Amino acid sequence: MSKFLRLRLVSVKYSGESIGRDVEVEVEALGQVLRVDKRIKVGETKKFSQEIARKELIGDFVSPNIAITVIEKDLFFNDTGKLKGSLGIDLALIEPQLFSFEVGVKESRSIFSWLFWGKRVAIFEIEVEAEVIKIEKANESEFGRIALYFDIDPEVQTANLRLEASDSGNVLKKIPNGEEVVIVKKAIVGIRPTGYLSDLWHKVSYQGIEGFVHSALIEVNGQEREKIIQAIKAKAKEIGIDEGVAINLAYCESKWLPFAHSSADNKGVYQLGESTVGYINSKLGGDVSDSYDPFQCIDGGLRYLRYLLKKYEGSSDYLARAIAGWNAGPNAVPYSGSLDLKGYDPQVADIVHCTLKEHKGESVMKSLKFLLLPIAIGVGLWLIFTPSGHGDLNTEIKVPRGKPTRYWE
Repeated sequence: MSKFLRLRLVSVKYSGESIGRDVEVEVEALGQVLRVDKRIKVGETKKFSQEIARKELIGDFVSPNIAITVIEKDLFFNDTGKLKGSLGIDLALIEPQLFSFEVGVKESRSIFSWLFWGKRVAIFEIEVEAEVIKIEKANESEFGRIALYFDIDPEVQTANLRLEASDSGNVLKKIPNGEEVVIVKKAIVGIRPTGYLSDLWHKVSYQGIEGFVHSALIEVNGQEREKIIQAIKAKAKEIGIDEGVAINLAYCESKWLPFAHSSADNKGVYQLGESTVGYINSKLGGDVSDSYDPFQCIDGGLRYLRYLLKKYEGSSDYLARAIAGWNAGPNAVPYSGSLDLKGYDPQVADIVHCTLKEHKGESVMKSLKFLLLPIAIGVGLWLIFTPSGHGDLNTEIKVPRGKPTRYWE
């Protein structure tokens, strides 16, 4: 069993006399350095949850050195306080261990308070947490982080660590956004929460407590949303297809969630079914063995999308036909003739509209942009301070045209 020691900066408390508000704290331990800048006034305590260092260790007790520097930054002069010490950490404990250090900072130079040079001293209490993480096998993929996105669940504030893989399971712990967890086992089938795109949960360990967190609320290290988007862009560019369509299609299918799992057993970022994977691997040069691996799923999904785009190339509304064929099956969508989306399951029209829809009024503005330029400038200045959103889809089903909405911006 491997033991990882993780050190985090928990809080900074400012007491004593006021010497300024712009404070930089630097903490060095285990050969790594964390620097944070914060505006803080005397009497305040600022909370953090930032990792200082992480290291694999052996034995039952360690006493690593720690060096703390606090700098109060003035316009012309900086006031600095330093402290060196050590941490006595019991590696047999799974509960977090807290350590507190006081750093004094004397205001030695000031152009505004020369009468008090060398007399005012501020005290900064720095709290550091040491957590021992025990895992059977250590590699990057076994760590993850709570990632709460508004578009996944606009109401969730913390991730619930539950006794069972179900929203009705007892809550063992509430885990704040951004907190790191150890992933014990991935993709366990449980109960699908209302409105979620998967019934898969991860078994995780957090502060020594094991339980279940829904897969949509965790990013496995190396599979963060931004990395998935960048991988889609890179693959789309590599094989010569529009990155906007590629990214939008993935969002509409899974919201870029690697562990999305439909009731029809479609899996991953591009919701690949078993027969589609078979076709990708046998006919399109793919090598998809695990659709929950986002990079395999992206490679396979975009190979299949390219095949559909080539199939309908040259036809009217070829982009809409390709996306409809993605959902309904290529044999169900004709190459020529009228494309009436009303003749398909509603989900076919949904995926076409979702992937290709424009901002409301975009096509009109393109036609009138020269006539409306003065008005547009004024409106643009107003919009700087006003949030914008996508327009509602019309209730009448039509084939969308034009550039796709860029969800990722």
